[in-house]
Amino acid sequence: MGVNLSISRLGSVVNGDTVPVLTANEGMTFAYLVGGFICLFSLGNAIGLITLDKWAEKKNPNAEKATLSDEEKFKFSDLKRFRLAFWLLVGSCVVTYMSVFPYIQIVSDVL
Repeated sequence: MGVNLSISRLGSVVNGDTVPVLTANEGMTFAYLVGGFICLFSLGNAIGLITLDKWAEKKNPNAEKATLSDEEKFKFSDLKRFRLAFWLLVGSCVVTYMSVFPYIQIVSDVL
């Protein structure tokens, strides 16, 4: 979870530094186009990884495949077994992303 949050915060920092510069120099349309291109690039990479994985399975069909038993598979009823500390952490992340980060993006204008 720490790695996930670190990478998402890095993306927020890059966004916060890049979008105002692009908007000031090239206009808002160009800033949106850059963001759209980055999303399409990410989608292309995800599709490429899926293709690469399927190609590797075809190339080596006798390789050991990861399997999950019925006990290990996800069920929505498993969510009840998470402890209170987990739900407090999830709630903290949600509240922070909804309230603090939008403020950080506009605080320079406020000051």
